[in-house]
Amino acid sequence: MKIFISGSTGFIGKEVVNTLAKENHELFLLIRKKSLEKAKKIFTQDNIKFVQGDLVNPQILDKIEELSELQGVECILHIAALYDLQALSKDVDNINTLGTKHLLTLSSKLSSLKSFHHISSYVVSKGSSNLISPYDFTDMKNADPYSRSKIKSEKEVIGFFKNKDTKLRIYRPGIVIAKYTQPKEFKLDGPYLFQEILSNFKLILNVTGKIFKIPLPFSESAIVPIVSLDFVSQIIKKSIESKNESKTRSYHLVSKDHIPVREVIETLFDNLEMPVEFIGLKADFIFKLIFKLIKAPSNLIQFMYDESIYCTKTLDEDFNDLEYCSEERLLEIISLNT
Repeated sequence: MKIFISGSTGFIGKEVVNTLAKENHELFLLIRKKSLEKAKKIFTQDNIKFVQGDLVNPQILDKIEELSELQGVECILHIAALYDLQALSKDVDNINTLGTKHLLTLSSKLSSLKSFHHISSYVVSKGSSNLISPYDFTDMKNADPYSRSKIKSEKEVIGFFKNKDTKLRIYRPGIVIAKYTQPKEFKLDGPYLFQEILSNFKLILNVTGKIFKIPLPFSESAIVPIVSLDFVSQIIKKSIESKNESKTRSYHLVSKDHIPVREVIETLFDNLEMPVEFIGLKADFIFKLIFKLIKAPSNLIQFMYDESIYCTKTLDEDFNDLEYCSEERLLEIISLNT
């Protein structure tokens, strides 16, 4: 199958491309001019071709003649996004929302296109209810700029293909984690946002030698929507190759186990060899102020209080041979990267 992919050199993209390349699909990777040499070093497979362009440009392709080379593409996999919870609206909108619109326009020029696969995020429905469907959306008024951009881009995709025959698959991964082989690959997200704060506490312990009881703002009922990178990659591969002809399907890619925030914190404490006890407290103005003073990311507070359960019913319905990563394994991955 001919597959056109955006975001191939990113955290998720590299894993997915290598997974698909093993299946002998013919892959066309959208690469910016400044990243072309880097991409050639990452991907050396014979069934991978590079298409020079940029999502922020309305026409996307640097050379319009490359459009003819894309004829015959049956599948578009849109992974590219600016992932930065602290980014300004204009920056995330430019890549995540506008870039998606540009790719949709390009897709309309590919007459052989049969399916469009869009990588969204669990944040588009974060906190909208206790049990969240993969078709739910949160209120954009309360969302940060990154989340708003992902909501808008997903809605753009849904609206674009509403009256078309093209199959649409939407993936909403949770916090994606993996065992990192290189320090530069490390992705500061989810449980790792807490790591720098714990490291600061450890410095205090090393000086005082005392055992602390630390009050932390988190809910005992809070759950971390973690998922392993290899699981995400395998689901996308299975979905692209699936014969399921349903028009639109959306999936939450999260752990089957509901991992409490407390267990994640305990894993980080243990791995840093910190002999401390901690108690959960309500998130009020005082603790928000403390978080600000110790320069903790503001979104960490929301993460510590998210009690939402992300429904995986559609995933289980469409893929009956799934092997979810266990809670034990996910906590082990977090520990290895601490």
